[in-house]
Amino acid sequence: MQIGCEVSWDGDVFPCWRRSAGNAPSPNSDVWGPLPPVMRWYEAKIQPEDISSLYLIGSGDLLETFGSYRLTRIGKEFDGSDKHNHQIRVRSLVGYVRSAGFLERPILVSESSNGPFVIIDGNHRSLAYYACDRLPGLDVYLGMSANLLSMYRWARYALQR
Repeated sequence: MQIGCEVSWDGDVFPCWRRSAGNAPSPNSDVWGPLPPVMRWYEAKIQPEDISSLYLIGSGDLLETFGSYRLTRIGKEFDGSDKHNHQIRVRSLVGYVRSAGFLERPILVSESSNGPFVIIDGNHRSLAYYACDRLPGLDVYLGMSANLLSMYRWARYALQR
């Protein structure tokens, strides 16, 4: 992961999260609410070697739909449907990305700049960029804190699949 400037949760990352959530009153507050206060946030760019270390957040409906949390195990075709509408959502975003559209930057967390990285916001967007081979060079926000991935059930669950 290419690390850029340090940013703030309140001034940069959380507003990005709010923009991507639309009108949801408290999007994923169970994830961001308990994040460690010592977490440091950075602008970052995904490098080709990072792709095999990218994981969707450990949510049962995502696993049911895609069969894995690891992006490289999911594949790039989203032609089915599922009861959670994840494939339909990704397919729609793929069309937008292919037409040269840019979406809100995904938000990732890790214990280091070497990964593994768990996507805590932008799972569908990340899958769309992956399907379009546009993950390398993609701007993201990266939060890092020691022992982070072992502290949260959603992170441990994602890394096991």
